Amino acid sequence: MRRIICILAAAIMSCLAIISAVAEDVPAPKFIEAKEGTLTAMQISSLDDGKVVGIIGVESEPMPCTWKDFCAAMNEQFENIPFTPAYWSDSRWVHLVSTYDLVIRIYTTDATDDGLVQSILVNTPYADGAEDVQIVTACAFHAVALPGTYGSYAVSIALEEEHSDDWFTEQPIQIWMENGYAFSFCQTDNFGLPCGMVEYLEQMQVSGGYLPLEDEYYYLPDGISTSDLIDELSAQANSGPLASWLSAPVLPDKYDTDEDGRIYSVEWDDCLVVLYTDAIGENVQVVNIVSLSGDTKSMCMHLYPLYIAVTRGQTEDLMLISDFVGGNGTWDDMSKLEPYCVMNGVQLQCSLFHMDDGRALPWADICGAEER
Repeated sequence: MRRIICILAAAIMSCLAIISAVAEDVPAPKFIEAKEGTLTAMQISSLDDGKVVGIIGVESEPMPCTWKDFCAAMNEQFENIPFTPAYWSDSRWVHLVSTYDLVIRIYTTDATDDGLVQSILVNTPYADGAEDVQIVTACAFHAVALPGTYGSYAVSIALEEEHSDDWFTEQPIQIWMENGYAFSFCQTDNFGLPCGMVEYLEQMQVSGGYLPLEDEYYYLPDGISTSDLIDELSAQANSGPLASWLSAPVLPDKYDTDEDGRIYSVEWDDCLVVLYTDAIGENVQVVNIVSLSGDTKSMCMHLYPLYIAVTRGQTEDLMLISDFVGGNGTWDDMSKLEPYCVMNGVQLQCSLFHMDDGRALPWADICGAEER
């Protein structure tokens, strides 16, 4: 069911509804009519002839919002939002917010407070989480776009009315567009779960960042020792949040060598971890992990603690790794990001290793990252 806005003194002119200004000295806004085939939430109906026009916003000058201003506006609506620093993912900077019910991704043009907000994605891992997505997306749009009277009314509808059944469809439902930003609702491609989107409609230039992984590995910026890495993975297997999935890996006595150093092959449950080290086997320089069973869930449960250990991250940030694809992405989704992410100068790239027997096994590279 679409929202119908009845305007008492409206007339349909050239298929565009013009509403009288709220105050006599304020000119009426020029509404943006939806293109044919666009699903809209807002419509304007004339009481004179009953004619209905789908409306997706008002014409206005683009006004990009900085990360600093967005954070300030959001924290006026929600107290102490746990925004992360900016991480590099798929050639963009992204800040993350993860709760039990939601994953919020805010993409910016650089990693500073003055970086401009490009887009915002709000995901939920639950089919019944549409109401939370609806509210947070509306608040995010209000914070970044600073809409006027009519845009604020559209936001209020998204805040006050429950539209789980009619707004979260495979084809996006357009809600409102103003000051260069637009917001809409849809379903995720993989599991058809509720998703909210806020996007700046003009192209923005991204600054800084890292190059995608190509033929040559870059060494880890601060090599972790083989013993420290194994000890950290053992600690995760004993008491970490994913301990039920993990056994404690053991560094084998035997190793191969190449011109750069040693190569250890560590069997770890249904995964194989390959450590490339310096000549004396002390510092790890590159890490590969592959799921021998092809089980992508098990692969992730081993990959996340491995990546956090190599980056020397905190255990409480372990599940943050899944949030770069909204917390419910598939291995195909993860592999599309080039790179998947860069944290503390350590790059993670997901892919598939194609076997001679036709199987494609989940594979990941962990190495250093080269600045652009």
